[in-house]
Amino acid sequence: MLLWLNILFFLLVSLLPFSTSVLSAFRQTQVAPLFFGANLTSIGWLLYLQWAYASAQPEMTAGFVTPAYRTLVRSRFLMIPIVATLTMLVRFWSTEILLAVYAVLLPWYMIPSQFDQQPGHSVTPATHVSDG
Repeated sequence: MLLWLNILFFLLVSLLPFSTSVLSAFRQTQVAPLFFGANLTSIGWLLYLQWAYASAQPEMTAGFVTPAYRTLVRSRFLMIPIVATLTMLVRFWSTEILLAVYAVLLPWYMIPSQFDQQPGHSVTPATHVSDG
């Protein structure tokens, strides 16, 4: 299941430059922002589904992933697709508002979360135990 989610995720990520160029070429039409928004929203939903699938199985997560961390990441991953889905409805009123919301949403993934800013939280690489 996770393999298919990854394949579809990267398929949509590889489609992002095309949807961006369509948006750039046909900015004032109704279809171009919808196409870009659908692509962006689908990427966000697939990212959330990947996390939900992986975090539901304890053997797929690292040792530092606590229930609080799972909830924080899930809420961060879920906020973008929900807002992007609702924003696609705004395109009927104003394309400029739609583009402004997308421009604000994209850097959201880069902003450190509260969990990342806590002192003492560090992610260390996994150590492998040799068999011999």
